Amino acid sequence: MSILIKQWRSDTKKPGGRVQNRNFKQAKKLDKKYFLKTEQLSFINNKRNLKARMNNSSIIFEIRNYVYWGLGALAICVFVLVFQKFVPTLKKAVLIETVAITGELANTNGDQIEMAIEDLVESDYFSIKLGAIKAVLEKFPWIKSVDIRRIWPNSILININEKQAIAYWQNKELLSAEAEIFNPKEIKSLGQLPKLSGPEDKAVFVMHNYHQMNRILSAVGLNIESLHLEDRYSWQLKLNTKMTVRVDDKKSLEKIKNMVSLLKKVSVEEIVKIKSIDLRYENGMALSHSQKKLAG
Repeated sequence: MSILIKQWRSDTKKPGGRVQNRNFKQAKKLDKKYFLKTEQLSFINNKRNLKARMNNSSIIFEIRNYVYWGLGALAICVFVLVFQKFVPTLKKAVLIETVAITGELANTNGDQIEMAIEDLVESDYFSIKLGAIKAVLEKFPWIKSVDIRRIWPNSILININEKQAIAYWQNKELLSAEAEIFNPKEIKSLGQLPKLSGPEDKAVFVMHNYHQMNRILSAVGLNIESLHLEDRYSWQLKLNTKMTVRVDDKKSLEKIKNMVSLLKKVSVEEIVKIKSIDLRYENGMALSHSQKKLAG
């Protein structure tokens, strides 16, 4: 018995198989190169088209901007022409007719205020110079600050804040709560103000010590009527009982506190009889009584 065996060969083993495979690979490479080249050309064309479209959009955008700027300039010109034509008429229609002055004017003359700003308020709502009015009013000695505002259509409101005098300074001027020295021509009744004095450049220092000393003395019912700072920084106090107190610049507040501690042990009747107390000692004080002089 014979057996037929059929042998199958691969294409590579067939005659001419390798040549066919080589030709196929070359063709495949050529197709790939062609595809890449075609894709690159397509990308370049798309890029050129995009650039062209962008250039067209840029031109359109610039033209649109020019149109907008032109319309804006035209609108401004029209507005200016209309404004120039109608503003004079509008100004005549809104002339200032009412000037309201508020604030507690205890020491400022209202008639003098009206005379000072009379020419300045003869204007219209838009042109009135509020800064000029403020500058004029703040020259008044009693006026501390001025606030001015317009009220549509033809009014202005002036609010005046006066200075508060807390003491006489050098017996001829006044001292405000902010330690500002001012000298009004007319001084109305200000009540019982203390009299402070000292070197011209020491007003703030004197006022500060006045408040501290007066606070300490109030514990025994005493108040400062006058306080004088001497050249060597020693103090002379005149109290409401007509008592005179002298103290140097060394621990002056502490010495006054020690004096008050001593007076707390004395009756009010005895305190009234004390004429003077000298605290210019390192450890102690000297009292001058209406009947006799004591040292402690």
